[in-house]
Amino acid sequence: MLMKKLYRNMLIVIISIIAFFVLMIYSGILGAGSYPYAQTYKFTVNKDTLVSAIKTFKKNNPENNPPKEIGLTDGIDENGNFYNCWVYYPQQNEIVYFVVVANYDNVEKSSVWLVSINRGLTLGHWRTINDDIGRSENMKEKALFRAKILDKLKLEYKDDGNNALVFWK
Repeated sequence: MLMKKLYRNMLIVIISIIAFFVLMIYSGILGAGSYPYAQTYKFTVNKDTLVSAIKTFKKNNPENNPPKEIGLTDGIDENGNFYNCWVYYPQQNEIVYFVVVANYDNVEKSSVWLVSINRGLTLGHWRTINDDIGRSENMKEKALFRAKILDKLKLEYKDDGNNALVFWK
């Protein structure tokens, strides 16, 4: 009887520890990567094709380029892992930051990670998507990003959610 209780208590402790670590990983606290809360959109084209489509979009839609005086220039980060991009929504007066990453398992695929939104043209008011933004506004921002940017790239993509413990898309 005593052994049975001991085994049951040990099993409860082990399950609790495993559940704790699973929760930490999926909540972004122990998540791997630079942007654990980023919303991921997977594309069926390679990184270079996706970057080229973004450049073409920005060339054809200059109103979506942040003003030059702010100093936000698209390009590869210092480690060569991400292609950093910023777009401006003039009507909402917001700057959106996202990155393009290659899929290392399949070089013919890539992803866009929607990272954060800055209110206004003064930098420093960044709010992380899926973390600093409430549910309804978060959903609105992601829908706006898909409609204003991703859908206009004319490339097939899939909303792949996020690595965080966020139950809305």
